[in-house]
Amino acid sequence: MHQSLVDLLKIFDANIKNITIINERPVEYGFVLDNCNEAIPISSFGDGMKKTIILAAYLLQAKDGILLVDEFETAIHTSAMDEVFAWMVEAALRLNVQIFMTSHSEEAINKLLRIGYKEYINVYTLYKHEGINYVRRLAGEEAIHATDTLRLDLR
Repeated sequence: MHQSLVDLLKIFDANIKNITIINERPVEYGFVLDNCNEAIPISSFGDGMKKTIILAAYLLQAKDGILLVDEFETAIHTSAMDEVFAWMVEAALRLNVQIFMTSHSEEAINKLLRIGYKEYINVYTLYKHEGINYVRRLAGEEAIHATDTLRLDLR
C-alpha cells in the first residue's frame, strides 16, 4: 500500500521517491525527492497532494468499514482526478471499504464514472416532485447513460 501511495503522489511530483518522518515531536512528514538531498515537508506541496494524502490516510483507517467524504474532488486538479479517483476505488476494494462521497462538481462525477470501475459505483441524487422528496439510485452504467444520452445532471 505504501508504494502504491508513493506511485500515486508521483502524478503531483515525478521526483518523489519516498515518504519519511522529518521530525518526531511534533510528528512531521516529508518527501524524499530524486533531485534533493533533504526531505521536503509535505506542507511545502500543494493542496491537491495534501488532500490525496488525507484521503489515503482515512481509507487506511476505515479498513473493513465505511468512509464518508464530502466534496471528494476539492483541491484535486482535474488533470489528476482520473488517477486519484482510480487509486481510491482500488484501495477501497483492497481494504474492503465502502465510500460514500458527495460532490457538486459535474466534471468530478463524470470522471469518477469513467475510470473503469462503474460496476462498483452507484450514484444517488435527490429530487423533489410535487412537493415530495425522492432519492434516485443509478448504477454506474445507468448513470453514464443518463448523463450521455438523457443529459441528466447528477449533481
